[in-house]
Amino acid sequence: MIAVHHHPTGLLKTAKSVGFQYPTTLRLFHIGYVLGVIYGFLLAWHLF
Repeated sequence: MIAVHHHPTGLLKTAKSVGFQYPTTLRLFHIGYVLGVIYGFLLAWHLF
């Protein structure tokens, strides 16, 4: 999880490549989850 802070673009590329292996519904859920985690880290970083 530490890598998330330093390589967000790499995480997105990994999420996209992994996401294409799943059906559409699971792919959308996976992308939404990843984006939610990234936004959560950004909010926490700005607030604290």
